[in-house]
Amino acid sequence: MGAELYRIISTPKRAIRWYQKIRWRKGLCCPRCGVLRQSIRHQQFENGLRKYFCKACGHHYSDTTGTIFHNSKVPLWKWLLAIFEMSQPSSISAMELSKKLTLSYPTTLRMHQKIRLLLANKYEDDEDKKLGGTIEADEAWFGHKAEQDVVQGLVSRNGDLRLTPLAGLEEVDLQDGVSCYIKRGSLLFTDGRAGYGNVHLVHQTVNHSKGEYVSFTDRNVHTNTIEQIWGMMKGILRTVHHGVTKKWRYSYLYSFACKYNYRYLPNLFTFMVDLSTQPKLCPTIALQ
Repeated sequence: MGAELYRIISTPKRAIRWYQKIRWRKGLCCPRCGVLRQSIRHQQFENGLRKYFCKACGHHYSDTTGTIFHNSKVPLWKWLLAIFEMSQPSSISAMELSKKLTLSYPTTLRMHQKIRLLLANKYEDDEDKKLGGTIEADEAWFGHKAEQDVVQGLVSRNGDLRLTPLAGLEEVDLQDGVSCYIKRGSLLFTDGRAGYGNVHLVHQTVNHSKGEYVSFTDRNVHTNTIEQIWGMMKGILRTVHHGVTKKWRYSYLYSFACKYNYRYLPNLFTFMVDLSTQPKLCPTIALQ
């Protein structure tokens, strides 16, 4: 499926036809008024993209109106290839992407940022969903001392990941994330940090200072899942992106969290294309 899809989006005209089927699969929807199936084709451009006229509000729009592709000089098929590469489990840097797309580095960097922000914004939209079941919590430091960020990670085993920026490591800082993102009745596993001592959950710890990374009495009690996630994040930032400035750090962290949360989707690429093509002004179509 992946190889066939890659062949489709690597061909400019086939890529546009595929994109049109994905964007308008529920019918033409005006990005201004949100009315569904009240538009007609108005014009077709040489590259295969089309322009439409909404009979409800009189608005003209095209296949790319309201998307990150609109008014871009980069061909649509190269945008789709960029999204395809960034939808893979392994991460890709803007420099490597520029080589694959044969585009300049500044152009590819802007594309990389826009696609990454789609995932980061989706992650933030999902933050009201609380975690349940068995939860692991831990903290990690990102960046150099002068611009360091402390992040709390909460992960439900076989479930979602939540990242919370921390102002400090006091009890109130640590427990804010716990109270916001964890359902009552859940089971919480942490290391021995004292700030988690008074959480209103069933709470068990492992003592790393004594070499206990899995509980000596219960092999199910550990924080290895969240620590593995920290290792993956830091490895990607260090080896693939060669460090990230404070300005963009959370867009990288949140986009990673979004990909982690939707890792079980059969086609993450189509999901990301949906995110990039559904304008905020169109209330009729919900993302699948």
